[in-house]
Amino acid sequence: MVRKFKPPLMKLLESSNIDLCFANQDEATELLRDEHNADPVVTVEFLASIAKGLW
Repeated sequence: MVRKFKPPLMKLLESSNIDLCFANQDEATELLRDEHNADPVVTVEFLASIAKGLW
């Protein structure tokens, strides 16, 4: 899912127009694979920054 729809998914996530987001480890890692070499720490920080916008 993430590989096939990455550009629109990233746009949606960054827009903060979502109520709920969940992903398994592989999906979360795939989100930033090319941009940050799939570093798990960077991936978690990215998702946390999105979550802050939802509160």
